[in-house]
Amino acid sequence: MKLNQRFKKVGGLTVALLSAGIILAACGNGSPSNQTSAVKNDQSVSANALVQLQKAEPTPLYTYSQLRATLIAVETAQATTTQTTTFFFNQGVTNPTMSCPSIGFPLAADTQLTNPQQIVEDPYPNGGASVPIPQVDPTGVYTGASTGTYVVCVNPSGHTYIDYWEGFVQTVSGPAVWSNGSIHLTGPSTVNIRTK
Repeated sequence: MKLNQRFKKVGGLTVALLSAGIILAACGNGSPSNQTSAVKNDQSVSANALVQLQKAEPTPLYTYSQLRATLIAVETAQATTTQTTTFFFNQGVTNPTMSCPSIGFPLAADTQLTNPQQIVEDPYPNGGASVPIPQVDPTGVYTGASTGTYVVCVNPSGHTYIDYWEGFVQTVSGPAVWSNGSIHLTGPSTVNIRTK
């Protein structure tokens, strides 16, 4: 009788261990190696789909880009001594509170000459890498996103002064006036945009 009870206990333990093994094996399907395999499979399928789309609809190769030409003209105007006119607005008020002949384009108040950020190592366990930091603009500054703006104004005697404004600012490339609720150029633009 005692021997029979021992076999029942051992048999019950064996069934429990086998059940646990089956459960662990089932859980193993979500192991890191299986996840890595699934991710690689998705990447492969996506890459193959892109190859097929590139064959059917290849990325166009242009010999000229008006968008690029405009950006080059804008950055050249920002980096050089461009004569402009700037209008200062308060939100909800139609007419500008002031305007001035100006040099260059508005500068966000938090624009910087140096980058305050540091390179940070990504601690990802499977070969992390350095996190990229913002790149300097071609004009030589790190652009900010402040609502405060610096403008170099020119007074009637031709001397420059800096005006700081926290409202909306609109600057045009050339002499201009505010008339009948809008800005009107009163002379030729000081920036030439190349067009094809």
